[in-house]
Amino acid sequence: MKNFKLILSSLISNHSCVEGGRRKPWYFAIPMFFLAVLLALIPTFVQTYTKEGDVLVKSNSYEMDVSSYYFVKEINDLGIEMKVKDGKLSVDKEKWDASFTTTDPSGNKCYIHYHPNPTTQELTPDLGVYYMLNSELDETVYKKITSFPSPTEEGATVARNYSFILFTDESVTFYIYASAKPNNNSVGTVYGDYKHLDNDWTVNSMFVEKDSKATWENWKYFFRKSYETYRFRHTWQTCLIITGINVGIVAFMGFMLWVLTRGKNNLHWFGIWETQKIAYWATITPAILTTGLGFLLTSFSQVLFPLLLGVRIMWLSMKLLRPENANTYPPLKDEKVVDVKPVRK
Repeated sequence: MKNFKLILSSLISNHSCVEGGRRKPWYFAIPMFFLAVLLALIPTFVQTYTKEGDVLVKSNSYEMDVSSYYFVKEINDLGIEMKVKDGKLSVDKEKWDASFTTTDPSGNKCYIHYHPNPTTQELTPDLGVYYMLNSELDETVYKKITSFPSPTEEGATVARNYSFILFTDESVTFYIYASAKPNNNSVGTVYGDYKHLDNDWTVNSMFVEKDSKATWENWKYFFRKSYETYRFRHTWQTCLIITGINVGIVAFMGFMLWVLTRGKNNLHWFGIWETQKIAYWATITPAILTTGLGFLLTSFSQVLFPLLLGVRIMWLSMKLLRPENANTYPPLKDEKVVDVKPVRK
C-alpha cells in the first residue's frame, strides 16, 4: 500500500520521483518506463493505423472524379481488362500500348484526359494513367514520370502539374495535384497494392454508366483497399521510430540528471543508475498527458512526450537537485558525501 501511494504521488510530486528512483528496486522503475513509452505511443498508433487510403480525396476530388470516370469508360470501350489475380494486376500489355499511343513530356505512353482551361478554353491535361510491368519501372523512368524533363534546359526537370495514376502488375501509385491551386501544387501521394482486393476484381467494374459520382465512390473504395498493406507497414515503422526516439530521450534525461549532480558544491552525488531510475519514475505523467493531448493536438502528437518530459525533468532538477536541498535526501549506505563549507555572507 505504501508503494502504491508513492507511485500515485509521483504523478505530481518530484520528491516522490527522486525517492522512488533512489530507494525502490529496479522492478518498480522498469515497468513504469515501459508503461510510459506505450502510453505515449497510443496517439501515433491510432492516427497511423486508422488512416484511410482515400483521406486525400474525402472532401475534395480535385477534378479526378470526372477524369477517372472517363478513363474506366475508355478501357471498357476498348475492351482492355484490368483484373486482379492472386494479388497482382493482369493487363494485356500489348493491347494497352497499342491503344494508348499518346506520350507525355517524359516520353512514356499513357492515357491522358484533358479539360478546357476556364480562361483560354484550351485543352489542358488533368489526369495521366500509366501501366508498366514492375520490371520496367526503374528509378530513371519513375523520376521522369514524377518530374518532367525541362523543355528548355537540357538535363533539368520541371515539376509535374497534373494528377496521375501509375499501375504496375504489383503496385499502384496515386499522385494528386490541385489544378485550382497556383502552379497546380501537389496535394499528396497514396501508395498501394492489390493484395486486399478480391480475386477477379477488375478496374473495369468501377465504371457506372452516366454516373461519375458513383464511379468516383468506387475509386475511393479502390484507394482504401489498395492502401491497407502500406498502412500496416507505415504504422509499425512509425511506431518503432517514435519508440526509439522516446527511449533515447528518457535515457538522455536520466544522464542529464546525473550530470547536474556532479557539481563540486552539490551534496547529492547520485549514481548514474539512480538518476536513470528517477527519470523512469518521472515519465508517467508526461506519458498520460501525451495520450490525452495527442488526440487534440494531432499535428504535435509525436513530439509531445519529449517536450513534456523535458519540462518535467527541468522542473524536478530546478526544485530538488540544488545544493541547498541536499538535506532532503539523506545519503544511502556507503554513499559518497562531499563536505562543503558554508559560504560566508
